Amino acid sequence: MWPWLGVDWQAVEAIGTGLAALVVIVAGVIALGQLAEAKNARNAAVALQMFDKLANRETKKILAEIYQLPDDKVPDTMTRDVSYVLDTLELLGLFVVEGVIEEDLAIREMRGMEIRVWYKLREYIMQERKNRGHYAQYTEYYAHKSLRYQYFYVPKEQWTRLKGKDLVTALKDQLLESRNPPK
Repeated sequence: MWPWLGVDWQAVEAIGTGLAALVVIVAGVIALGQLAEAKNARNAAVALQMFDKLANRETKKILAEIYQLPDDKVPDTMTRDVSYVLDTLELLGLFVVEGVIEEDLAIREMRGMEIRVWYKLREYIMQERKNRGHYAQYTEYYAHKSLRYQYFYVPKEQWTRLKGKDLVTALKDQLLESRNPPK
């Protein structure tokens, strides 16, 4: 435009275009970071809600009753309560598999509750699975992951117990089984 100034305006335009592209890239990276933070916040809220649901007074009462049951018998009067607990654990197991809740966090926060429930209800679950299909598969997977976690990372004196019985040792045969997440 003004050739007497000796400025290569095409070079200036190219530099400007490059800087604009850089600004767009930086803005995109920042936006992706914000989306990841929003997802993490949403996942934390889901985790907190799940943990609260499993720690409320009503659920603790149901769990205490489950822990008193014979290993393979669930009375008709308790099937609704047992279903409530298993459905909640099933959802928690699904969230762990899908990465909504971090596996280590879920295992540490539940402190073996999923192992106790699996130990007491595994025969009932297997019987129900014959009638209903894919019943409590994420619950089983999550309990199995918890067993493996305790076996490999938790000192033996801290392993989950029920009425003084070491459940990690009682369920040790399941540790050797390789499990894939349910589909």
